[in-house]
Amino acid sequence: MDLMDLLLVLAAVCAVAAVVVARASRSRGEAWPVPEPTVDAETRQTVSELVGRGRKIEAIKALRSSTGLGLREAKERIDAWDPHASGPDPVPSPQGSGAQGPAPADLQALATQTREVRHTSGEVSAVKHVRERTGWGLVDAKRYVDQLS
Repeated sequence: MDLMDLLLVLAAVCAVAAVVVARASRSRGEAWPVPEPTVDAETRQTVSELVGRGRKIEAIKALRSSTGLGLREAKERIDAWDPHASGPDPVPSPQGSGAQGPAPADLQALATQTREVRHTSGEVSAVKHVRERTGWGLVDAKRYVDQLS
């Protein structure tokens, strides 16, 4: 091995190390919990009736059309749905009770910043902004940007 081969190997190792460091710096700790989609009273009643009658597929369709949940998330919620529960949420949050969300002030700041980015740079940049700040996936970040008025 001559000096040129050694330098080539050293350059390759440095490039790999740079990629690893760049990816590690992108992850900024734990991601914020994804906001739960809200289920309005009419949908809650419809879904509870459908689940109570054993019509789970129709209940999944109703829940998905109302909340924008994906098929898997809607099915999991319907499987855990209690048609006789009273109150605003007949199914427990999939994140569990231990999930700590951001402070309300952080959410307000995120919303303000996201609206500004969307106004100045467009929707794609706004979604990227939300993903970088929260650690959410693409679908959740897009859903969040879409719900901002």
